[in-house]
Amino acid sequence: MMKAARSRQITLILTLVATLVLLSVPAWAQGWGGRASSSAFGISFAYGGGDKGGRLELLSGQTVFDAGYFQDNETDIYALELGWRGGEDGEALPFVVGTGYYYSRPESGDSDGKLGFWAGLGEFSADKGLYYQLRYIFNGPLEGTQGCFGYRFK
Repeated sequence: MMKAARSRQITLILTLVATLVLLSVPAWAQGWGGRASSSAFGISFAYGGGDKGGRLELLSGQTVFDAGYFQDNETDIYALELGWRGGEDGEALPFVVGTGYYYSRPESGDSDGKLGFWAGLGEFSADKGLYYQLRYIFNGPLEGTQGCFGYRFK
């Protein structure tokens, strides 16, 4: 019974990721025409108190989509995040606020999924190159401060 519930949760998470990607592809693809765009794709390494992992990030307009995988001691944590970045196209402000769904799957025991809120400071523009972000996740299995170091592709 526990495996069936876990399978449904993983299916739900993968469906949400696929939906977010499909909804954001048209806006992201507009940036490939050579003109200035506010869309970009990034990959980052994230680290916090006891957790470390990675995030895929898609910036499209003023929206930030994130999908991540983290390990915290004996727990695997999957994250889907949706955020809003301040500023107009081409002039992004250095902050993002958003919400996320964090699913924790320990090696033993019950799985846990929580809706949470997060805020970030750092490089949230669609510029190509290295970037650094500092995030705070307010609840869920990744609660606390997390640093992200990554590379953004245009």
